Amino acid sequence: MESLFEEFQQQYNAGLSGGAALSRENARTVYDWLELSKNQRTKKAERECLEKAKEVAPKNLDVLTRLMLLENKKDWEYLPEIREILAIGKEDLMERKLYRESMGDFYMILETRPYMRAMHLYLEFLIHCHMIQQAITVAKEILKLNRNDNMGVRHTLMALYVYTEDEMGTQRLLRNFKGEEYGCFYSMPQALLKFRQGRWDEAKTILETVKKHYNGFMSFLRDAAAGRDAFYEEYFDEGYYQPFTRSELATMLMDHNFLWDTAQDFFQWAKKAMGPQHRKKA
Repeated sequence: MESLFEEFQQQYNAGLSGGAALSRENARTVYDWLELSKNQRTKKAERECLEKAKEVAPKNLDVLTRLMLLENKKDWEYLPEIREILAIGKEDLMERKLYRESMGDFYMILETRPYMRAMHLYLEFLIHCHMIQQAITVAKEILKLNRNDNMGVRHTLMALYVYTEDEMGTQRLLRNFKGEEYGCFYSMPQALLKFRQGRWDEAKTILETVKKHYNGFMSFLRDAAAGRDAFYEEYFDEGYYQPFTRSELATMLMDHNFLWDTAQDFFQWAKKAMGPQHRKKA
């Protein structure tokens, strides 16, 4: 509680009008130096600030991952280093008796939150390298550490299960996170899975439910089937999404493009299946 209050007090005082701007002269905490590093114009200056942060907190995973990312490597080249960083973080939390004691609430606790950010970065690297089974294992571990999942990893895990056509996995996930079945992060991957299994009537039933809940769903389908980039522009322009709108559908595509980039046939089928049915002329 004392550390939380100290962090709040520093942030509040820094935001007061007339307060001294954060600088190298008045930076004290690891997060002061992290904030300074974000405002530097060169990588050299950014690295200097991060090295200062590392001096203050040698085992802070936010600092270690930021230093790692300065190296500008390929995704697969980061994997050994991020695993080593996670090992450092886990050992540190075990020594401080925070690992087992915080199980299930890792993102809600200040001291364990950097570990969650590093785990999420590891998950992204695995997905970018199409190491899907390893990514599933890491996603499940993240959900074990952080049950309320305010990082949205359950959505990523659903996309991973559908990518591998693991229907049992998708059903387990639906049971664990009830109330998600109408959101596009769950419903659209389910429709794609049914399509790939040849269960087209079931896929269409799911799409009809999505259409009832999402404004602009048919225009989204037409854009996706045609390969137009309209929804991507919406994603980048807004920077956030509203539930049950086209912007959420666009976010779904962008966040899990490893699944949707290969779904062009599905969107073309969905557009035809959901479009108006014309009778053939005699």
